[in-house]
Amino acid sequence: MRSTSRVKDSASVTHTHRVEWPGGGQGSRSALAGILGPQKQRQSTAESGLCSPLLNRRSKEGKSMKRAVCRVIALGLMLPGLLFAAPPGRTELPSPLERYRNLKLRPTMENFNKGWQERVLVEFEIVNSADLGAMRAGLKDRDPYVRAIAARALGIRGDRTSADVLVELVKADPESMVRVRAVESLGLLKMKPEAIELAKMDRSDAVQWVARMAAGQIKSETDFAALMRKAYASGIKSEKLGVARVGQPAPDFAALTSDGKPFKLSAAVGKKPIAVYFAAFDG
Repeated sequence: MRSTSRVKDSASVTHTHRVEWPGGGQGSRSALAGILGPQKQRQSTAESGLCSPLLNRRSKEGKSMKRAVCRVIALGLMLPGLLFAAPPGRTELPSPLERYRNLKLRPTMENFNKGWQERVLVEFEIVNSADLGAMRAGLKDRDPYVRAIAARALGIRGDRTSADVLVELVKADPESMVRVRAVESLGLLKMKPEAIELAKMDRSDAVQWVARMAAGQIKSETDFAALMRKAYASGIKSEKLGVARVGQPAPDFAALTSDGKPFKLSAAVGKKPIAVYFAAFDG
């Protein structure tokens, strides 16, 4: 790597020197040691490494100037690392999966009608942007809510790598909500039909119902996971959540039907009876 430094003194004379950087060898460490401390030993080590070409002058004044030039060069080489280091006291924002773990109101029956807005917003983040590796690890998390949302998101994202672990969840996870999400995702992935058939005999009615739905998805030519990714990718606005009121006209909305066709409520109102069904379970 080549570095050029120009320093102007009070007489407006420009001193230029080109230094060949040895690429991480002893010279580079010695030069940095000269910056980090004023001790003579560190300075002499730096001078014998990177800066020796600059300090090879008899003039005392020249030595002082060249030592300053050397330090500027080495500091410039260190600067990118300093700029990208995390500022002291600053913490990174938690990942979407961690935000779901730390929900104030988790998706329990007691919270059925409470906190769902936050849960929906975080679920959109998980599906749209959560790291695949983190979600795969989430399938084995000790927290069943994390396992459940990771299983759901991986199915929607079309992550076929996770299929074997999803099968294990279908067979052995003690929490029915995790088994529900695991078998649901196998249907979206169109994989492991034998595990889906096994889930039809699960002790939970919810798992049985989802297994029958997943079996139908495997046989269908429709790519339901792709349709769901498209729907999630359109995003959701927090101010639009919870605006519907019992006894009031339904607020207009646009969505995709289960076969991927666009639907807008205002375009259909008054033409025929409409029943809008939303699966409320968000565990």
